[in-house]
Amino acid sequence: MDSFSQTKIHNHHRLGHSLIASGIFLFLIFSLLFSAISTSSAVAFGTSTIFDLTNRARQSGGLSELRLDENLTAAAQEKADAMVANDYFEHTAPDGTTGWDYIDKTGYVYTFAGENLAASNENDVSVVDGWLNSPGHRANLLNSEFSDVGLGIAYKDSYGDYRNVFYIVALYAQPAAPKSTPLSKTNSTNIEGLEQLGKDKFTLGGGLGYVFIGVSGALTLSGVSIEVGRIKNHLHKHRA
Repeated sequence: MDSFSQTKIHNHHRLGHSLIASGIFLFLIFSLLFSAISTSSAVAFGTSTIFDLTNRARQSGGLSELRLDENLTAAAQEKADAMVANDYFEHTAPDGTTGWDYIDKTGYVYTFAGENLAASNENDVSVVDGWLNSPGHRANLLNSEFSDVGLGIAYKDSYGDYRNVFYIVALYAQPAAPKSTPLSKTNSTNIEGLEQLGKDKFTLGGGLGYVFIGVSGALTLSGVSIEVGRIKNHLHKHRA
């Protein structure tokens, strides 16, 4: 075998290994990016920001700020956790439990109360903007009769075709005066189905992610194909 033939086969051998290595490298890079962005998505929301944005909107409308109540917050958080645990997103749970039941459990007595729900995989700003752009939600958020609010948030890895979703619950109320009889429960919010405040913004998990996977897979398969061909050719020559 002359030197030219040996070099050609050696380069062909290196090409197969290089393609396989490149494919694996791209896949690992994508996996790391996916993990990093997924982790950042898991902390993209905060009830404190939603609370601040809510009061900012009320101030702009000439309304008094809401007070963050610990009992309402406990009720809102329990409602958010329950929706994730029981896989539903509604004002009324499959077993008939409502936000008012969670409020009653805390011992908070009110004369008037309302509930806003949101499901989003964008950020806390989009949640408040979504509420302000929806008549029913806006009516609750800017209701002059409310003085207290409680906020709860729970993470759900997926909901239908959406990924990295957060369920947000806001419970608004006017506390009852001491020894007064609370009025009937009122809910001025209507949510028809899932309030999708923006589709999945995680592009690396969507179209671009498929490109990464496709390219890395194609490179790896090409490299494997070359290596298989090289091995077959090597075995054939040895048999000859």
